[in-house]
Amino acid sequence: MTQAETAPTMSTPYIALVSLLTSDKSKVNAAASREIDIIAQTFASTTAKGHPDRAQPNYRHARQNVVEQRALELARQATRTPEIYLESAAIDDSYASFAIVDRGGRAVWSDRLPDNDPIWVPGDPSSAELSAALRAIWIAAKAQTAQTDTPARLHLNMVAADIDHTALLEMGILCNVAVGVEFSEDNAAVDIASAPPAPR
Repeated sequence: MTQAETAPTMSTPYIALVSLLTSDKSKVNAAASREIDIIAQTFASTTAKGHPDRAQPNYRHARQNVVEQRALELARQATRTPEIYLESAAIDDSYASFAIVDRGGRAVWSDRLPDNDPIWVPGDPSSAELSAALRAIWIAAKAQTAQTDTPARLHLNMVAADIDHTALLEMGILCNVAVGVEFSEDNAAVDIASAPPAPR
């Protein structure tokens, strides 16, 4: 890949993102866990453990319409914002690990999901994928707010298509991130998420 091809990835928000994660990873992980836990509670009735919204199709449909309208407005506000491209993946085994990488396949953030994660249900790979994607949105927001108060614009590549897409948009609204999602098996984050994590 040429320098010209990689240049769009190295936008100011992206550089801020990498700097944020390499400065003190332990503090970032702790902050992410706290904030994602709080944010997840705002839509916990529809996305958290047990997925109760599946028994409430009318509520789910109404929620989806409202979120999509708000996400569309956020996307309009972010049309001139430099794009952040990330890929996310998670592996659900005896524990869940996740990885977030950039366009060149370089690891931006990888770790185990906490045992008390509000989204991940042990034995449910899709919930682990959703939790990893929420972290990608969170870190894109942090990279953007380190530079400006305009909305971030994230292009997120994921493997699992059978997740709550509305939850991704809702997380983006709460974090001021316009989220565009692409589902593809060609995802470099999978190999990194599959690597054995550092012992705790």
